[in-house]
Amino acid sequence: MKLLQVIAYLVLLVIIILSLGRFLGLPVFIALVASGSMVPALQPLDMVVAAREDYSVGDIVIWCSTPMYCVIHRVTEIRSGVIITRGDANPAPDPPISPGLVRGVAILVIPRFVWIPLLILSLVLYA
Repeated sequence: MKLLQVIAYLVLLVIIILSLGRFLGLPVFIALVASGSMVPALQPLDMVVAAREDYSVGDIVIWCSTPMYCVIHRVTEIRSGVIITRGDANPAPDPPISPGLVRGVAILVIPRFVWIPLLILSLVLYA
C-alpha cells in the first residue's frame, strides 16, 4: 500500500471517529453546519470541530435537544441556570436552554470549499 493511500485511509478513519464523537462522548468531535443561520461566521456544510470545554458569551457552541437535532449558534447570554443562543443571521434569539444541552464549543472551522474537495479527491485517487 502506498504511503499516500495509508494517509488517506487514516484521515478518513479520524473523520469517522470524530463524526461519531458526539454520540460516543469523546472530548473532541465534528459537526456540519446545516443552515445559513450563522452566516457570515459559518456557511452551510462547513465542518466545525468542537471540544467539550467551558464556554462564555460570544463563543459558538453546539447544543442538542435530541441526539439527532443539534444547533450550532453563538452564546449571547448566560443567566440564572439558562443559556441564550442566537444564530448570527437570525433576527431573534433561540429559546433559553439548559447548560446540560451544550455538547461542545467550536474550536476550529474547516470551510466546505476545503474539506469537500479533499474528501472527493481522496475517494477518487485512493479508494
